[in-house]
Amino acid sequence: MRRPVTELWQLQLVAAAIVASNVVHVGAALILNALAGLPVQGAPADAAHAQLLTGVFLASGVTIVAASFAVMRLLRAKLARGASLQAIVPAVVVPTAMAEASGAIGLVAVILTGDWLAAGVLWGLAIGAGIIHFPTRGWVESIQEP
Repeated sequence: MRRPVTELWQLQLVAAAIVASNVVHVGAALILNALAGLPVQGAPADAAHAQLLTGVFLASGVTIVAASFAVMRLLRAKLARGASLQAIVPAVVVPTAMAEASGAIGLVAVILTGDWLAAGVLWGLAIGAGIIHFPTRGWVESIQEP
């Protein structure tokens, strides 16, 4: 059963939960590091492969975050004046979730390469983009005005 978003705080709560999922990624990495050490056994053993993987992860994460801004602009441009809050939901959730993918890539990066700096950059990008995508009252009200 789908429950419609009828209040701004509901949309803000969903967006905040998506952004906060990056805290779960960081926590999972810290727990895995404490329990088993990172990178995990079986990950690329030599520095060249780890560096290549780190580059791929960074490029992927940055590309996804950049794409989230393009999608945000596209979806927000399609919103008609006087749009309902329910119509605004995809213009917030889709780009925020796309940006969050960068944080998930950061978790995979630290698990496979042990590169905490690269993971931190990806987590920071995901959180920063999520904050920018966050639906403020002023923006939502400006869309809902007829």
